[in-house]
Amino acid sequence: KHYNIRQFKIAFFDLDGTVLNSEGQITSATQEAVAYLRRCGLRISLASGRSSFGARIAIEKLQIEDPCVFFSGALVINPKTKETVFEALLKKEEIIALAAAARKRGLYLELYSRDNFFIEKPHPVAEIHAAYLGQHPITGSFDEVIEREKILKAVVVSELRSKDALLKEMIPLFSQLNFHLAPGAEHPDIVFGNVTPPSATRENAFETVMKALDLKPEEAMAFGDAASDIPFIRMSGLG
Repeated sequence: KHYNIRQFKIAFFDLDGTVLNSEGQITSATQEAVAYLRRCGLRISLASGRSSFGARIAIEKLQIEDPCVFFSGALVINPKTKETVFEALLKKEEIIALAAAARKRGLYLELYSRDNFFIEKPHPVAEIHAAYLGQHPITGSFDEVIEREKILKAVVVSELRSKDALLKEMIPLFSQLNFHLAPGAEHPDIVFGNVTPPSATRENAFETVMKALDLKPEEAMAFGDAASDIPFIRMSGLG
C-alpha cells in the first residue's frame, strides 16, 4: 500500500532501540528524519516505558513539544508546558504490599514519580539506572515517600538468575496490577518487574493523546522495535 506523508498528522516514537541506538544515542540521521516529518506538518510524540525525566535528551534533541507517553501509559505529559494530560497512580496499600513482598524475598525495589525515583538503600542496580536515566535516586523510607509523592510505577528487580523464581512468584499476588517482566537491555542477567496501575495501558494512552489533539487514529504513524510497541503500531494508520 502506498501512503502520502501529508495524510498523517502525528508520529509516535519508542525510545530505546528506536530513536535511541544501542549506545543510547540519537544519530544525526534520526534527527534529520524526525525534522523531515515535522516539516511535512506532523506532530512528534514519544511513547515509551521510560520515565519522563529519563527522556530529557530525546525531548531536547528532537524538539518535542506535543504530549508524550511515559511509564508504559501511566503518564501522558506535555514536555514543553509540563501539563499532565493523564496519570494513573499506584494506591498506597498496593505499594505497601509490593514493598513487603519484595523485602520478604530479598528483592530490590524502586518507586517512580513524575520527576524522581526512590530507593530505601543503595544498590548496584540504582547506579545502573542513575546512568541510564541521567538522574540519581532519592534515598529514604518508602513509608515516607508514599505519603508525599504520587507514585506512577514500581520496579522490582532480580539481579541474580537464582532470584528469578522469587520475582515470578510475585506476579499472581498482584494480579489486579500490570506486572510485566523484562530483561535488562545492557544487563541481560538482570530481570525487571515493571508494575503499573491497571489503567496504565498503551491503548488508553494512545486514545488520550489523540483525543487531546483532536486527531483520528488513521492520522497517526508509529515506530517501535518491541512487543510493547505493538498497541501503538496496531492502532495507528501506519505502523
